[in-house]
Amino acid sequence: MKRLAVCTTVAALALAACGGDDDTTTATTATTAAPATTATDAPTATDAPAAAPTSTAPAATDAPATTAAPEPSGPVTVAHQFGEAVIDGVPERVVALNSQWADVLTAIGHPPVAATTDPILGGGWFPWQEHSDVAMIEVSADFSLPFESIAAQRPDLILGGWSITDDANYQTLSAIAPSVGLLGAEDVDPWEDMATLAGQIFDEPDAAAAAIAEIEELAADLRAEYPALEGSTYAFVNYVPGDQMYIAADANDGANQLFAQLGLVIDPELAALETGEFGRVEVSLENIAMLDSDLLFMLTNGAEPADIVGFEQLPAVQAGAYHVVDYAAAVALNTPSPLSIPYAIDLLRPAFAALGG
Repeated sequence: MKRLAVCTTVAALALAACGGDDDTTTATTATTAAPATTATDAPTATDAPAAAPTSTAPAATDAPATTAAPEPSGPVTVAHQFGEAVIDGVPERVVALNSQWADVLTAIGHPPVAATTDPILGGGWFPWQEHSDVAMIEVSADFSLPFESIAAQRPDLILGGWSITDDANYQTLSAIAPSVGLLGAEDVDPWEDMATLAGQIFDEPDAAAAAIAEIEELAADLRAEYPALEGSTYAFVNYVPGDQMYIAADANDGANQLFAQLGLVIDPELAALETGEFGRVEVSLENIAMLDSDLLFMLTNGAEPADIVGFEQLPAVQAGAYHVVDYAAAVALNTPSPLSIPYAIDLLRPAFAALGG
């Protein structure tokens, strides 16, 4: 799957993990619905005789190291979209290249020594993050990776996921430290798969299982509190003023995991447009009536919803079962994590309550 040119606009980036045009790369440019409560295709870590690559990075900054867990029985080999990463021993200086990986590591008790920030956010962490002991690595407006700043942290492991956009970037990063790209074939890895892998890397599977169970319990509580969620349709939309709408459509994408856990399904008319090449479908504003789902979540990128022709006539809007998300909320939903999900849920509760009312 190739990353698409829509990622060149700042507005589209709000629901995107943007990158280059490498054929081995998978992409993200909006949102999509996830598989089931528990991921079934979690990565498999295997014992490997090979040693991890030697880091050639310069001296580190004063960022603190994470607390190492007991040594695992042997090296861990992780298969990902660009090959394999061999992790020899429990890493002590992990750098996360996006908020999703930073959150997963924090949730299992091993926060990274450093993590990249989001340039669209304007600096700092997202509202659900409290990374007082994590060094910030600033990223330029075009989302290109700051390799020197990453190397300055002297990492012994780099977790990148969708932030590693092509093989050239991967080769540069892997010369610094073992690096991991996307674990699966979708645009966004299910965070459960990431947590399971982190539990293997740090030899703490129980911590990973606990993080997963906590969100599963939250989802179950929400389904009980809002029974109308079960089987209701939704649309998660990125409206780019002057362009068109980009709508989640791939039910296997990790970006949609939260919605699936709540019993929601992608609007069938929108899901039928998905070709398997992109994960997001493009719909012109003149076809806004296609957004006739029970629930609607839309990023408007600064546009006033009332000024969007046809918006107020949508069934979900008339029922009050919608939420206009800001950029932070869009990221919380688009690349969900055990920390971002509770934050997003609090924002969506009024829409859930209006469903079927």
